[in-house]
This record gives sequence, structure tokens and C-alpha cells, in this order.
Amino acid sequence: MNNESLGTPQTLWSLLKKYDRIEIPIIQRDYAQGRKTAKAVRDGILNHILEAIPDKRNEELDFIYGIERTYGRGEDEKVAFVPIDGQQRLTTLWLIHWYLAKNAGLLDDKNGETVRLLRKFTYETRPSSKRFLECLCTEPVAAGENLRDSIINDAPWFDEAWKLDPSIMGAITVLESIAAHNALKDRNPKEMLANLTGNNCVTFYFLPLEKFGLGEEIYTRMNARGKVLTDFEKVKSRLFKIINDSPQKKIVADKIEYSWVENLWSFRPKNSYLTDIPFIKWLGYITQILYVIEKGKPKGEIDYISDKILSEIYSSEENLRFLIHSLDTIPKLVDAPVDFSMEWNENIGLTEPVRWILTQFSFSENENNTDVMKQLGVMAALIFLDQQDATDGIGDFLRVVRNLIRNTADKSIREWPTLIQSIRKLVSPDVYSVLRNPELSLKGFRSEQRDIEVFKAKIIEVHPDAYGLICKMDDNPALRGRLGNIIIECQETAPTDRFNLSLNSIDPKDVDIQRLNKLFEAYENMRTYASCDDFNGIWGDLLNTRLYKFNEYVCWCDDEYDNYSNYEIHPVLLRLAREIADNSGDVELTLEIREKKFIKKMLSEYNGLLTSVNSPKRQLYLLYIMTVRFMDMTWQDFFVRNRFNFGWINAENGYSTPFSSPLVVDGETLTGTRNIIYQTYWERYVVRNGIVWYRTPRVFLANQPKRRNIFAKLTEWAES
Repeated sequence: MNNESLGTPQTLWSLLKKYDRIEIPIIQRDYAQGRKTAKAVRDGILNHILEAIPDKRNEELDFIYGIERTYGRGEDEKVAFVPIDGQQRLTTLWLIHWYLAKNAGLLDDKNGETVRLLRKFTYETRPSSKRFLECLCTEPVAAGENLRDSIINDAPWFDEAWKLDPSIMGAITVLESIAAHNALKDRNPKEMLANLTGNNCVTFYFLPLEKFGLGEEIYTRMNARGKVLTDFEKVKSRLFKIINDSPQKKIVADKIEYSWVENLWSFRPKNSYLTDIPFIKWLGYITQILYVIEKGKPKGEIDYISDKILSEIYSSEENLRFLIHSLDTIPKLVDAPVDFSMEWNENIGLTEPVRWILTQFSFSENENNTDVMKQLGVMAALIFLDQQDATDGIGDFLRVVRNLIRNTADKSIREWPTLIQSIRKLVSPDVYSVLRNPELSLKGFRSEQRDIEVFKAKIIEVHPDAYGLICKMDDNPALRGRLGNIIIECQETAPTDRFNLSLNSIDPKDVDIQRLNKLFEAYENMRTYASCDDFNGIWGDLLNTRLYKFNEYVCWCDDEYDNYSNYEIHPVLLRLAREIADNSGDVELTLEIREKKFIKKMLSEYNGLLTSVNSPKRQLYLLYIMTVRFMDMTWQDFFVRNRFNFGWINAENGYSTPFSSPLVVDGETLTGTRNIIYQTYWERYVVRNGIVWYRTPRVFLANQPKRRNIFAKLTEWAES
């Protein structure tokens, strides 16, 4: 072949005999001569070819450019011709050959020479077109004038999805035109095919570009008729080149056109009939994780769908297998029996995390690529389904993994290899039995949360009927799997702001499940009290607790006080929940008891003069009680704009305070603070701004009729 004279006239039949395969590459545009808008072009080339055949007249179709590509190895090495320019003409010629061979009865012998040669022509990287051409050669079809109906409507092998493939529909249109052409009427198809294949009726000059030291990369410069490649086509082309010698290539080629399209269909962009974007995002997501597992945290920005990275990752047969598995598994992920939210929101199951990856995932470290829960959660599910034949136990497995990921502070990308290795250790239809193994090591995850998951597993072992409660508590949006402190509070002998016990000091057998359930119910009632969420309705009753600190400038909520992470599991909050549980779960009754008790204490300490209360926390609590009990207002009128920290400033016109004493901080009286107004703030309080009306609780508005004799009303109410 390489010694062939430059420019030797060739026919399609001679190329089919010469090469093991003629494959149309992905860089070519769709088969355009079959478009409805291309009738003039189609009629012109068909007239040019078909009218030459009966008279054995030679017609030239100009140059066909291409490259030669080897595939296979050793004794199985073969050579394919890849047309870079001329795909449209070659496809039309092939369809004419097929039509004549079909009507001549030469395709009846599926092992015959004609079928063998025609099957060498393929759209190798477009499995739908490839499969269609194969079916034409090997499956039954009537090739008469009603050819369109006999293929689309009558052929059992025709796939409805092929109607979306412009190359297939274009080929059918051209076949219709061939069948109706006057040049073939009343002609013997066998003689016509013999003229076409044996008399050089239609020839072209064939130029392998290797002779010029050129290759496929010049296509975009030499063929202005070619379409601009989409990102998907570029990525697909790269991937096929990388896995060209892989035994899994055919699997990928088939699935990328059929089953994966179906798997990704519901995630395509609105008003789009392509799954290109979801495929690229999923490929980038899987590639990124496989890259990090093998190589650790990348140095600098990485393009995970570049030739270099795809080649590094998918030259590994195991990585390619996992990619195939991941795309195959998308429907299983969506339908997995996961009856809880991976992110403690309203989205139950894995659909939304999968959707996020397929629609929003970014390959750039500087873009929206930071949702670790979604990325590692979906990867955990993929690992589970890769190691297990069924979905049995996947819900419990993912619940544990979710809890561990959420409550581990350092889950940066550099930690992913360690975290994923630990996730693999948990894969089992019974994750709780794995957790009870004393030899289990879950490196990377926060040790406190590991201990909690192990303790829960032990509770389920000794109290099987507690399983439902444990799951319900795990799924609570405030607890988020952090059940250690609520279990400790349950086992404390009395309500306390400071734990005397630790989780390690409790025997799972001794946990009072009934009391734990009542405590949790009280906790949830407290969280949602007054039609609120996140404890907003009861927050004012925590102002005079250890949750708040103050100095000479501000009074703020310190939700990590004493190293407790976040207020939701702070002993102060859990103590209130326990008080509510002791009052049959009645939040309103418990708050009223607590508030009256506080007022009585202030009356005792300040000789019956509430105006003399001089601690910021105590003043704020009294002001809050005034607001919600006697001024027809709610917590929102006090914690203005949902801000729960306070600073203070001297009163201005229109504002006043009911307190007469200056503030005392750490035993020292703060001069100039006798008439102060509290202002809410979020992160930083700026004194120089003066009173800001929209950050001032309404209780400070001067001359309010409902504030008259307010301390007398509080005293009377507390003593009632």
C-alpha cells in the first residue's frame, strides 16, 4: 500500500478489498446529502453516478484524502482507511452498492463475499450509524420503492432512537432517491453492480496523507465543509483513541450510543435532545476522583478531560472498567432504596446529588466544584454497587458514610484517597456489623464521629428495636448524625449544663431507649416550636446560658464553647430538651416555668428591683420575656433580621431602656452605660454607626403604652 503510485484512480470496491476497514471518523459532519435541504446536491451527485453505470462510462469524483490506521496487535494487526475528506461521496457510493447488491440477491448469503466487503464500511465511533449499516447487510429488509416504510416501520431491527440520528435518516432519504431514480428502472441490478465494481465506472483519486507527512490534524484547515466539533465529539474522539487497543472499546462504543444516552436522558439541558453535557460532566467527575486516588491532590489547575489526563487514567483497564460501571449504574443510583436525604434537606435519595454532578459539576478548582458531600456520597454508592451484587444494605451504608463525611472537618481533596479507602472498608449488606469489628480502622474521618457510629452499631445490636429511632435521629436536620451528646444527656442522672459522663463511659446495654425516644421528641418539638425551624422560637430562652459570652462591647453566641461543635448538640440546648421531656414534651409550659423561675431569681438578687439588673445577658433575657409575653410580639421582633448577637450604644431620641443601672462586666462597672440600647449584629458590631433602626429590637422604642409598668407586670406574672 505504501508503494502505491500517488493519485492512482480507485473505486470504493477496490478500497474495500484493499483495507480491512473503512471507518468514518468522528471529526466528520453528519451525512448531509440526505438532508431535505440538500435535494439539489443529492440529485446532482446521484445523476452523476447512476447515469454513468448503464453505459459503463467513467466518471471521476475528484480526490479522496485520508489516513491509514493500524489496529489490533501482533498477528492480528490490521489496517483501516480513515477518510478525512470524501466521507459524503463514499457513503453515497456505499448506499448505491448496497441497493444494487440487495436487489441482485447478493446479500442473501450472509457469509458471502459481497456481504463481507460491504460490512467493512463503518462509522466506527458512531455506534448507531455503524449498527444501522450492519443491519442493512445482515437483517431482512425490502429494498423497493417504499424503502423508507420498509425500514422504519416494518423492519423489526430498526431502533426508534435512530430517528434522532441525522446520518441514519439522511442515508434512508438517499436510499429512497436511489430506488426512485430513472437510471435504475427496468435495469438488471446484478449487471449494474458488475458495471460499478468491475469497469471503473465511478472512480476517484485516493491520497493517503502519510505520503506527505500529514495526518488527521490538518482536517480543520483543509476541509471547510466540515462541521465545528462540539466538546462532546472532541472528548469522545480522544477517549476512543486512548482505548483503541482495549478489549473494552467495543463495549464503550455501543453503550455511548445507546444505554448511556438512555441513562443520561432525563439529565439533559432543557429543550435539548443531546446528552453531551451530562456525559462530559460525569466523565470529568469520575476522572477527577480516579486521578486523586492514584496521584493525590493535583498541583495547580487540572483539566480532567484533556488528552493527557484521560490517557493517564484510562490506559488502566481497571479505571476504564470502573468508568463503564459508573455510567451503567446511574439508573441504579437514582432508584437505590435510600429513604433519607444525603444532605438533610427535602431531597430524599440520590437523584439530586447525581443531578448536581451531571448538570453543575465543574472541572475547575476555582468554580462550583466544592460540594464534597455530593461527590463523595455518589462515589460511595458507586463503590458499594461495584462490590455488591445487589442494593441490599445500601441505605444503612450510605447513612453511615454521610454522617462520617459531614462531621469530618478536613475533607479537602488531599484527604480523598484516605477517605475513599476507609469507605471501601464499610461496604457490606450489614454496615453495622462491620462497625462493631474492633479491628476496623476508618482513617481520615473525625475520631469523635467514628466513635459515635460504632456506639450506634452496638446499640442496634443489643436493642434491635432501637434501629428505627437511631435512623430517625440520624436523619434529623439539626443532629445530622451527631447522636453522642443526646445519648449522654439521656444517661445523665439529672439535667446539666456540663456533662459528667462521656460516650466511652456508657455501656450500650444501659441506654434507656424509651427515655432516649422521649428526649428526641422533646428536642424536635423544641426545634420547630412556634412554627419555626432551627430553634429560633426558643432561642431567647438561651440568652442567660453558657451559650452566650459578653465583654464591655458585645454579647454574642459562642456555639463552640467548651469545644462543642455547633449549638445544636450543646449541653445547654439538650438540657432544655430534657426539661421539656420531663414536662410531657410541652415546650410552652417548660419555657413559662423557666422564665418565671428566672424572674423570681432576679427579684431575689436585686431586692425586688428589676430595673437594677446590670448584666448584659440578664438584661437581654428580661427584655426578651417582655417582648414575647406582654407586647404582642414574637422572637423576630427581638432578634431583628434573624441576627442573634448584640452590641450596645448610648440611647438617642426615640429610644430608651427600662434599666437604670450601668452594666457590670467581670465585677467592674462600665462607666457611661446607664442608658444603653442593644443592637443586633451578625459578625462584627460597629459602634460608630450609632443607633440603626432596622437592627434595634422594638422593645426599645420610647413611650410605648405596652411598656408602662412592665416590670410590675413581669413580677405579677412570675408570682402567679
